Amino acid sequence: MELNSYAQRYREHLKAVRPAMYRRLQVNQKLAAHLQEIGNGAQEMHDLLIGQLQQTNPPPPDREGWMARMQYEGWLNRTAEEMVLNDLILLPSEEDQPSLSPEPSDLPTDLSLPTETLPTAL
Repeated sequence: MELNSYAQRYREHLKAVRPAMYRRLQVNQKLAAHLQEIGNGAQEMHDLLIGQLQQTNPPPPDREGWMARMQYEGWLNRTAEEMVLNDLILLPSEEDQPSLSPEPSDLPTDLSLPTETLPTAL
């Protein structure tokens, strides 16, 4: 099973911050499926956020050159990644929130965000 980068980061975060949850998923043989589902959902959310950010923050005009376009693309990816990490990947520690459920059914199903919550380009 090959995990995308979000699933890999999530696995490492679970091991470090929520070891009991990690062990429970491992013992119940649900870890691989859970990591895959989180990774796929995170990538889907990232892609949706890129589209939404592009709608609210159009790219710079071609006359501004390739460097402006590269900065814009980098901003899009960093912004979407930060939102995905905060919403899906970086769970609170077991000390901060002991009763967090590891069930994929407890994840948000609507991955789109209202436009007023989206950041704007610099």
